Amino acid sequence: MARHATARRTFRAVAEHSNTRAQTRLVCLQDHTARRWAARRPNLPVDILIDFLQDPDLAGDGAANPSLPVEVMERMIASCH
Repeated sequence: MARHATARRTFRAVAEHSNTRAQTRLVCLQDHTARRWAARRPNLPVDILIDFLQDPDLAGDGAANPSLPVEVMERMIASCH
């Protein structure tokens, strides 16, 4: 469904759903709102999650992701001081 979607609301619904597989969620990243929801999901690949931290619009959502590696969290905290 996500692979053939043309409507943003489809991407958003797929990205937000808790049972969406990580591979499927990646298809939805072309929509900005879907990217924000995907950034919060624990099954998002870590490399994508870390990339989101570089985007000011997505950094807060990515930082709140429980799958964010501890080392990355520590670097983020250290850079704030």
